[in-house]
Amino acid sequence: MNYMQSLYKYILYSSLMAIFPKLLKIWRYASAASGYVFLHKS
Repeated sequence: MNYMQSLYKYILYSSLMAIFPKLLKIWRYASAASGYVFLHKS
């Protein structure tokens, strides 16, 4: 693996680590909202 590949992987990994908690929070809110709607419709 050369320098550019490792640098690219490092940048990709760090950006994933920055974005992932936000995605997780959004996904949790979305699933909670859809579960709430589903419970109240039935």
